[in-house]
Formats: sequence, structure tokens, C-alpha cells
Amino acid sequence: MTIVVAPLSSSGPRSKPALDPRAAATGQAIAEAFGATTCAAIVGPSHSGKTQAAMAALDAIDPSGAQTVHTSAAILNTNAPVAPSDRSATWSSFDAIVERFREAAPRCVVIDEAGSSPAPVQPYDLAQARARALLTQWKDAGTKFIVIGHHLSETLEGWGQWLGAEGFTVVDAPTGTLRTRRARLEAGEPGANPVADKNVRGAEGRERLHRPLGNAFFARFGRDDD
Repeated sequence: MTIVVAPLSSSGPRSKPALDPRAAATGQAIAEAFGATTCAAIVGPSHSGKTQAAMAALDAIDPSGAQTVHTSAAILNTNAPVAPSDRSATWSSFDAIVERFREAAPRCVVIDEAGSSPAPVQPYDLAQARARALLTQWKDAGTKFIVIGHHLSETLEGWGQWLGAEGFTVVDAPTGTLRTRRARLEAGEPGANPVADKNVRGAEGRERLHRPLGNAFFARFGRDDD
């Protein structure tokens, strides 16, 4: 199915909170950087203005807010509902996103907490497979992506490399510094999967832990002179 970026008349305007001037300038720079890439990663510690910079970028890309989505990586990967008491009241559940856009595609998607939940590059369950299929369709339709994390971890890079294709722009939230980061992976090579790597390391660690005990056991009871 081919989907296109199209305005949604049913969505009302998004309220615009007052933004810090530095965040507004950073957001404008992010919007301009999208001329060369499809993904920007905003990094910085808590309360450093990451979300404000993302909202400023959305204001420049889609002032009405009718064609933008704000969600979290965990929601995309698990299809978990958004709790009414969640501190991020602007987050949308996966089902709400699907219902809202149907055969259209948003102009820009903000994926919060992307440093904590891996990109669905190699889906392990139905929820991840649905997220991968949806985001892949949106990428092909020209949607821009902003991923947010506390630092440029392997997990956040996984999102940036996947959504940014050739590369992605990294923005330092405290300073507003922008730099282009090229994808490390060659074209056609599977994307990084931190969860799979962690599982492999865990299995290897358990094997090393139990191997000495096993060897000692069999050495003790398998000697010819006993």
C-alpha cells in the first residue's frame, strides 16, 4: 500500500507553550537540517530542553500540529496504552496513531525516550513488527523523525541509523550545537540490535560462569585412576 503525507482536516490546532529562546533557535536549526536528512537526534541530560527543542522544530515544520506525532519508543515497541497520569501528556498511543493517520502519514514524528528502547530493526514480536511496518511506510512517504535520548548511546544510534538512512543530525540540547553523523552501516547491512547483542553477551557470560564448575566436576569423577 502506498501512503502519502497529507493534511488531516479532523485534527485541531496544537497549543503552543512559550519556548525558551535557545530551544526555539535550536528547533529552527533542526528544521533546516531536515533538508539534508530525514532524522535528527536530540541528546542531553534531564531538564536540558530536549523536548522544547523538538516542539520548536515541530512549530517550524508543521505550525498547526495537525500532521505531527509525539510518542515514545516504548509505546511503539509494546503497543502499551498511555496512562492518564503519565507525565508526558502529549504522548500518543500506538492505536491512537494508527487510527488518526490511517492511509496518510505525518509530516514529522517525535520519538521520546529512544535511548531506552531499541528500534524495531529486527522485530521480536507482533507489536514491534507493526511498528517497523508503520515507520517504514512513513519513511518511504517522506516523514521526518526526531529521536530523543540522554546521550548518544548505541540504542539511540540504532534509531538514527535506521530512520536517517544515509546519516542523521545530532543536536546537543544544552548548547544547541548541531553536527552531522553518518551511518556506520553499509547499505543493505542489517541494523544494530542492542537487545540481541545483550542477550548474546549474557549467554556467553553464563557459559563462562558455569564452564569451570562443569570441567572440575567431570575431571573429578572421570579420572581413570579413581
